Amino acid sequence: MTKKVLEKIVADSVISPEFEMGRSLAQRILFHNSVDVFQLDKNVSIVEMRIPQSWVGKSLSQLDLRGRYNLNVLGFRDYESAPLDVQFGSDDLLGSSTYIIAVINNQHLDTLTELSE
Repeated sequence: MTKKVLEKIVADSVISPEFEMGRSLAQRILFHNSVDVFQLDKNVSIVEMRIPQSWVGKSLSQLDLRGRYNLNVLGFRDYESAPLDVQFGSDDLLGSSTYIIAVINNQHLDTLTELSE
């Protein structure tokens, strides 16, 4: 009811916590490696995920994440609660406990299910 009232008074946006939490939970179940998926708009999301074991010891240039998975890497964490590192090179090697933060077009989110191990 509150949502309808806010929409009638032309609110810029209406956030439904139940809907957002439901979507977040569904994405976490669907994408096993992901820590969080944050939808920026209807077309683009930011995803934080632990790298698959098959990426360990490889570099961004070897993995071609943009070409293969449409992932545009924003930064890395050495472990889940580590500070975000945005100063990285294409030849830096990924460790076994590395997490990536990346932007992805929502139409390609399903490609992340291929990464679940």
